Amino acid sequence: MLLYDWIASIRWTAKSSVIDHLLNRVKEVEAVRLPAGLEAETWELRLDDDRFVLKIWNKESDPDVGFQYTLLDTLHRQGVAVSVPLGWGLDAANHKVLVTSFDGSPVQSPGVRTFVDLAALMLALHKRPLDDFAPALHRRCDFIAYYYPRLREHPDIESVLTGLVGNAEMLQTCMIHGDVHLGNMVEQQGRYTIIDWTNAQLGDPRYDAAWAAFLAAIYDGEEGYQAFLDAYAAASGYSRAELEPFEAMACLRWVLLNRIADIPKTEGTIRRVNQAMNANAYVQGHRELFIAE
Repeated sequence: MLLYDWIASIRWTAKSSVIDHLLNRVKEVEAVRLPAGLEAETWELRLDDDRFVLKIWNKESDPDVGFQYTLLDTLHRQGVAVSVPLGWGLDAANHKVLVTSFDGSPVQSPGVRTFVDLAALMLALHKRPLDDFAPALHRRCDFIAYYYPRLREHPDIESVLTGLVGNAEMLQTCMIHGDVHLGNMVEQQGRYTIIDWTNAQLGDPRYDAAWAAFLAAIYDGEEGYQAFLDAYAAASGYSRAELEPFEAMACLRWVLLNRIADIPKTEGTIRRVNQAMNANAYVQGHRELFIAE
């Protein structure tokens, strides 16, 4: 099917005037495929000097795109750095589709300042009062069931994790993103935007920050990791010691995902994962969880 026929076939559940503009000139729209994620196919749409992002969930995942659309609209209106939602619906094959503003390209050559800014973006989200979100956005999921798929098949991870969660007094009192990392951050003219809100829900900001910190440590290096955690801890009021058990949970999640899926790894990633576990008091004694390099 030609691109303009495909776009014209979408049944829009919600749409702005921007979508009407695209539909009126659909044969002039140019589409450039962006790097694919694990869950969806993403395209950049160009029309004159305007650029938009179109995301199609045509793989196995089945997210609540209506939730994402409403959440992005809410956060944008509150001044949080997110993409502007422009429309969502279903294509002819009943795949979910979301169109948003185009907010830049992947971050190139991140430095310390990048991770300090990333901490600020997360804090802007975490500090939003719950009353800022309509009841329909008060989505709560079981922490372990949501973030640790097939955990029962890995009792060595399960035994450590359940102890950590049981002692952590987990919160579900603020909106979290659920998967912040540089791959879900874009930059345009010095302005950063966090993208991909598939995992957003009410949750514990300490875990959200710890997952972001852990990914910075294993993919981006020690300097970015320390800069992020220092900035987040200083502005959030959480101490580094208070965040450490949540970093252990993040380690365990990555180890589990590495066992059950083909997740991104570069040279040195496994070594840095083992280093992170060895430095964390909550998991360093569980050598059976360390990964052979």
